[in-house]
Amino acid sequence: MAIGAAAVGTLAYAYTETVETMTVELNDGTNVQYKIENVARVSFEAHEETVGCLISDGTGAELYKTQEIEPVFRLVPEDDALPTHFLFGSADNVEELADLKNGKYMAHLEISNAALFQPDIDLAGENSGVILKLYEWTDGEISAPHETLAEGTITTARNARGIFTLELDAKFADGLAVRASYRGLPTDVSDLEVLFPTPGPKNEANYYNADGALSQSAKIVGFKKSEATSGPMKGAAVYTAIFDEDHSDIKCEIQLDPTYIGQTIDFATIEKSSKPVCYFRYGYIQIYSNNDYAGISGINGTVEVIENEDGTLTVNADVTNQYLNWGMSGGTPERATVEYTGECEGLAPAPANEANYYNADGALFQTATIVGFKKSEATSGPMKGAAVYTAIFDEDHSDIKCEIQLDPTYIGQTIDFATIEKSSKPVCYFRYGYIQIYSNNDYAGISGINGTVEVIENEDGTLTVNADVTNQYLNWGMSGGTPERATVEYKGACEGL
Repeated sequence: MAIGAAAVGTLAYAYTETVETMTVELNDGTNVQYKIENVARVSFEAHEETVGCLISDGTGAELYKTQEIEPVFRLVPEDDALPTHFLFGSADNVEELADLKNGKYMAHLEISNAALFQPDIDLAGENSGVILKLYEWTDGEISAPHETLAEGTITTARNARGIFTLELDAKFADGLAVRASYRGLPTDVSDLEVLFPTPGPKNEANYYNADGALSQSAKIVGFKKSEATSGPMKGAAVYTAIFDEDHSDIKCEIQLDPTYIGQTIDFATIEKSSKPVCYFRYGYIQIYSNNDYAGISGINGTVEVIENEDGTLTVNADVTNQYLNWGMSGGTPERATVEYTGECEGLAPAPANEANYYNADGALFQTATIVGFKKSEATSGPMKGAAVYTAIFDEDHSDIKCEIQLDPTYIGQTIDFATIEKSSKPVCYFRYGYIQIYSNNDYAGISGINGTVEVIENEDGTLTVNADVTNQYLNWGMSGGTPERATVEYKGACEGL
């Protein structure tokens, strides 16, 4: 028992003691503890810190902070009634306006003339004259615009040396806040197109590799229209893209059966035809529509070509290099897209197919739609034996008399009444209403002195007419007529041609 008692007496036992600590709660909500016995001294001090721009979230946490803003871009509009724009952001090493897209944040101010160089403007007030937007960028694209302000003030000023001062303190409705202070000379720019492109076609072609990643983007500066003279698409309209100098070696074209111009061709759903109605090429991607002639038939892609009335061309294509080759699957997942609207060499504007009459003051008095022409032959009068082209108007103008009589040897030529050589009898006669003008001649007396007439019989059986004639003439050498004028523009069917 004595031995046992001795053993118990040697057991360790726990005890408690008081330990003084100092707990510091940080802004992020975490705590840090220090033993008082290890703390030699605690001090607090306040010091000034220069802040050029500070962006914070709804909790007050700093998202971006810099000691100075450099540069601030400025756009002064040519129209004094429009606001002045100021832009700055969080990107580093900014030299050009486009560099602002490399940062996460960009502030955009639009300040009216009335609000510019004024102190303490309430940004949340009605008609403040200031619009503030804060944009977030992701991969060069605006991903999150912040536009609704909850509160804020702005002061702008400019001294005699042109030094611009900006003081901004604003909070958006979603909690995001921005403070900015700037004093210096802004960098002037002529437009903001690089940041906010004008909506419209990109006029570019893009090539995506087998992984679906964009590997090439090429600017299209124009198109050229021609005709396929051989091969599976013989007779088709051919539209060839013209690229910028850096991509001039790219081969890109669309061949299209003329009856499909203006339609969208879907390779996946278009019915099979005896020969292809569409061919698309970009580099080594070469795809035909579903057919029994060329073998290769595309199965994934769309092509659309539109010849606009103003003579421009619109092209939209998105084609993957996948196809059936005599029924067997082939190709690769590479893909090309084309987007373009603009000029096209070889493509003329669609004719208006109308006649216009201008009064003595030069004002447009009447416009009449031409629905067709009729060709016949003059059987009597000064132009006996001439080809006669008579305009056919819509129902509202069916009473208008308009015709051109032309010596057959002048079909396809432009007759200028002011310069055509005198002949024993007229080679051209133009009539619109009471305007009746002959070409220079010794037979009919009346010789037009101001106007042109052109009549073309096209190979496809259509007729083209362009005329612009003023009712002024010489009558046996004496000036006569009036300043009234008539124009005719037409291309289309012609009965008797």
